[in-house]
Amino acid sequence: DNADTPEWLQPFLPNRSQGCVLLTSRADVFDQVGIANPLTLDALSNQEAVDFLFKRVGRDPTAPEQQAAIYLATELGNLPLALEQAGAFILRQKLSFQTYLSTYRKRRLQQLEKVKPQTGKYPASVLTTWSLNFQAVETANAASAEVLRLSAVVAPDAIPYRLLLQGAAHLGDQLALSLQAEDEADRKSTRLNSSHLVISYAVFCLKKK
Repeated sequence: DNADTPEWLQPFLPNRSQGCVLLTSRADVFDQVGIANPLTLDALSNQEAVDFLFKRVGRDPTAPEQQAAIYLATELGNLPLALEQAGAFILRQKLSFQTYLSTYRKRRLQQLEKVKPQTGKYPASVLTTWSLNFQAVETANAASAEVLRLSAVVAPDAIPYRLLLQGAAHLGDQLALSLQAEDEADRKSTRLNSSHLVISYAVFCLKKK
């Protein structure tokens, strides 16, 4: 996933593959690894995007919500990642599509006013949905937001709990206090038991429990 630098892939590909290797990437050229014609995936159609939103939040379409969902899907560019982030937020917060759309439009204007440079090819819709989700995490649990910030700058897999404990003093007051309380309550256990830090932002993101 995210194989955006094709020239780095060769050492990781099997020499005698008995099956298929699936690569996902924002890159366009893969001749370095013997792929002459990579498959290009387009965004969903607007109807597919609307159907996805209603399925994601577990609701039946109604006239007002149907129109709001159409507008929202269009604003999100019918992109699966942005639709998933928006759907997860709407479901968790029990919002109407119209309410989320209004909030999204306001936040998008704020993002545009900041004129931040864009990295890669992700459009502004993904930035805005992620920003809204992160704001909800920060409101629900400040320590969880600190964990998310830390996770953005370390390897994504198997982050050692001891790394958090040893560096607690440098990770912000909210996270340091939560880690201290967690450690004192569970000193005899060697297993990470910080679910209260993780669950707050997991519900707004793509990862499923």
